[in-house]
Amino acid sequence: MVIFVTMSVFVLVTGLNLLERSASTYQVTVVYCDTRPPKVIQVKTRTVPSHHMIKTYKLAVPVFMSEINVCDIQDVTLIKE
Repeated sequence: MVIFVTMSVFVLVTGLNLLERSASTYQVTVVYCDTRPPKVIQVKTRTVPSHHMIKTYKLAVPVFMSEINVCDIQDVTLIKE
């Protein structure tokens, strides 16, 4: 049983490392819904960021990654693969 758990943890950690390596870094301009000016942030993700990634379901304000009250994202540029 101990060997099975150890092997499972090893496979899980290895799989997560492989997924993290395939992530790319993007530079994204975040447009807020309030009066704040747009802000340029860096996002590390496996897919190209789009406005479909803005989470709104059962939330008080729209959220994109760690930014809150985001209406749109613009100027998506690949920085590093």
